[in-house]
Amino acid sequence: MDIIYQFYLKFLEQMGIDNGLIILSWYFFPFCLTILAMVFVAVVLMVFEQGIIPYFRNKKNDIEHSCKFSSLISGAFNFWGDKTTLCKPGSFFMDKVVLLLIFVPVVIMFGLIPYSNKYIPIISEVGVILFWTGVVVFVFGLLFKGLCANNKFEHVATVRSILLFCSCLVPIVLVVSGCVMFASSLNINEIVLAQSSSGGVVGWSVIPGFIGFLIFVVSLLLISYIFDEIFSVENLNGFSGIKLCLLFVAKYGFLFVLSLLCICLFCGGYLPLFGFYLSELIPINFVLNNSAVYIEQIIWLIFKSFLLLFIVIWIKNILWQVNSEKIINITWRLLVPLGMLNFLVLCEAKYLVGGGF
Repeated sequence: MDIIYQFYLKFLEQMGIDNGLIILSWYFFPFCLTILAMVFVAVVLMVFEQGIIPYFRNKKNDIEHSCKFSSLISGAFNFWGDKTTLCKPGSFFMDKVVLLLIFVPVVIMFGLIPYSNKYIPIISEVGVILFWTGVVVFVFGLLFKGLCANNKFEHVATVRSILLFCSCLVPIVLVVSGCVMFASSLNINEIVLAQSSSGGVVGWSVIPGFIGFLIFVVSLLLISYIFDEIFSVENLNGFSGIKLCLLFVAKYGFLFVLSLLCICLFCGGYLPLFGFYLSELIPINFVLNNSAVYIEQIIWLIFKSFLLLFIVIWIKNILWQVNSEKIINITWRLLVPLGMLNFLVLCEAKYLVGGGF
């Protein structure tokens, strides 16, 4: 953060901006940068899911995809959206509250992820707890989204989708609890640093904790199925314009931040793939005042996360189709027992290796 602050300070000083205003605006800089990153992530993932994958499936004229694209394009140019809404009478501000409860927690969750050894937007010793607090607020936002609609069938469908969503979160909570217990820390950056950076892939937690990694990935896949139902065209009545765009940004941002968390827990986070940094072998590190390593760490984390999420989206759209009954059976009959078994194995390994908890 110090390196970014010095660059930010010099850049605005050259533009003739007052030093006090620069210091005041710095506190809003990570927030604005996170929103821009979320928009970029949403655009990339949406193009991949709604543009590239249907091309290989020979569904260029898919009505669902064309509706999403046309709605988002119109929302980008029509800021206020349609004046008519299908929300309940008297709930004029409910859609604004829904956007706050859905969008803001995702921004905070992005800030809790350590992108490099020096760039951590929100430094907290209990980052894992704050992360799951954001998930809980996000769930309440999804609940209010369905309750503010003037349609009882949408109320029931929203509650049903949230129950499915929570059933997918239970295995992830068990896996994350096991990682926290084994690393003896609630700080996400310390969990990343507990994995060896000199051994490359061999030093990552994905090898001893492959079962937990597989549980996390399958749960992420099921969540992406549920999001297709929650954020479908039929369930977004009353949202248009920029509000619709923000909902889709929050949807893909939530999937990506779960992918970031999975990479930090099991795949070394921002640690390099080969056990050494490529920027240390080239002279560009001296040109950037020894900050090329931290830039490379950000690139490694984003590359791993995009790769994981691309694989999940590809499997969802091409190889595997599930319904609600299968999701319940997979989560409660398979993933939850495996998550509990994985937690017990990690507890025993922690006791034997570390001499106690």
